[in-house]
Amino acid sequence: MTCEFSQNLDILRQIDLFSALPIESLKVFALMSSREKYKAGDVLFQQGEDDGQAFYIFSGAGELVYKGDGPEEVIRTVGAGQMIGATAILGEVPRLFSFRAVTELECFLMEREKFRTTLEQFPAILPKIIKTLVQKIHAREKVFLTSRNPDCEACKKNLGVIFD
Repeated sequence: MTCEFSQNLDILRQIDLFSALPIESLKVFALMSSREKYKAGDVLFQQGEDDGQAFYIFSGAGELVYKGDGPEEVIRTVGAGQMIGATAILGEVPRLFSFRAVTELECFLMEREKFRTTLEQFPAILPKIIKTLVQKIHAREKVFLTSRNPDCEACKKNLGVIFD
């Protein structure tokens, strides 16, 4: 357990969402998280569900899959060093896509209720988490702004607007 705890702590220090947090809160997050292994083909979460889990990938690869009106579409492949589903630990939202293992996958798993329990113990960390989220949203909007199709009216309408 000590080895896994130390590894979890090291991983948390590498994840943007947690890297600026005090060590005391990181230790609690490390204790409340688990490591999980999945086989190729396993679905870690399903589009439309609200499972309240976030995954940091240690090894292997998975694909983000979107099912709209047409056939299933692989949005992208993700792998080691990436965190998937962070919004699910922050609030109750349905998944916008599914996440499926392409290879054997080892993940660090964090659950919403355990995340919230830690926030209750360390309320002073919330502003740091919000700051990190704002920086990520800003960076993504900047990328979107410079790479979008200039003729996409829906894109222009939604850029920069969070609250209508």
